[in-house]
Amino acid sequence: MSRKRKKTGGNPAIHPPKAPLATPMRRYLRSGEFGWNFLSGLLVYGIAMFTVIKHFSLWFLLPALLLIALYPFAKKAMDSLVIHLFSVRVCNFLNGSPRGLDAIYNILVIMPLTLPLALGWFIYCHRAARKMRQQESMQ
Repeated sequence: MSRKRKKTGGNPAIHPPKAPLATPMRRYLRSGEFGWNFLSGLLVYGIAMFTVIKHFSLWFLLPALLLIALYPFAKKAMDSLVIHLFSVRVCNFLNGSPRGLDAIYNILVIMPLTLPLALGWFIYCHRAARKMRQQESMQ
């Protein structure tokens, strides 16, 4: 038995190729905000790792590297949560405070909650993408 191949391609004038959905995850990964959050997470966790690594073994480094990778998503989730619960003005105050409030906000709030915030952000993005695909298939 031979398998039937799906017909791909076609006339691009009649059936133009579909662009990928602009899901929240894709929009965030392509934004400049992701890069800055990654660099700030690298700096914050890098300083923390450098000061603590003297007292622990190198096995401490692996979870810390995971947290560095997850930090930008946790930061985005926390910013979205603050905007949702309070306002954009409060979020801008927490992130751009000249008095060092942003460092306290990062160290006391985001760093301990990096893993749950990042997982919550991934679940939100997955559900939003699924909802967008369902709406696209309905049209």
